[in-house]
Amino acid sequence: MVKAKARPTPTAAAKSAVAGGGEVSTETPRRSARLQQAAKKKRSRDASLPPAPAPARHRQAGKVLCAPEISDKKTVEGTINDAEIESIVLKLWNFTEEERVPYYNRLNKKRANMALAWYNENNPEDCYEFTSVLLHDVCNFCDGGVCHVHINFKARNVTTNSEDLFFAELALINNVFDQYSGYTTTACCIIDGNCLGGLRNVLLNGCFLREERYDEKNCYACDEKIKHPTGSTYKGGHYAEDYLVQGIL
Repeated sequence: MVKAKARPTPTAAAKSAVAGGGEVSTETPRRSARLQQAAKKKRSRDASLPPAPAPARHRQAGKVLCAPEISDKKTVEGTINDAEIESIVLKLWNFTEEERVPYYNRLNKKRANMALAWYNENNPEDCYEFTSVLLHDVCNFCDGGVCHVHINFKARNVTTNSEDLFFAELALINNVFDQYSGYTTTACCIIDGNCLGGLRNVLLNGCFLREERYDEKNCYACDEKIKHPTGSTYKGGHYAEDYLVQGIL
């Protein structure tokens, strides 16, 4: 004996529709009222958020490339803990000079803060805060197989509120995979605008001031605009020769 399938019991809404003479829909609703309300709230919340900024783009060799994205993070850009900028600058080889500038400014700010932390540690009677550094007040060069950075920057004394000009030297002598790309501070001191500038231009003009190649008082890697303290304070650039200088180009 074949049993007949039980017919579904009509819902209250269906009974009401029949009683009113309307058509009965047996299609199950795709979403419950609760899910529809939650989706409506999410759409409203997403609409109130600002749109995400589009990454910078440029063309090279017929391709459209994106600039390195900098994620939101607690670390302030340009501080000594800004490890992200070290990896970003390695990806800038195919960018134009204009596109590289903000990233190199950020890296130079970090280098200045590294040197200033070294100065504050070695001069506990003083305490300075970084204020500014100019892109062209930085020289990256190689001397004796070691990469050096000579940099001028300004910092403010937190006690007197006065601003002073600094010179710093950093050298790549540590692990290149650390958060500083192997750079460490070897010199940092307060100077004034009357200090000697670099003598690189003298070499490029074919003029040599000394017969000896080594000059402990001057730097031949930097241009004149980068001011230096007494030569014995820093280690790189004392040989009167043409150095490999790295720019942002």
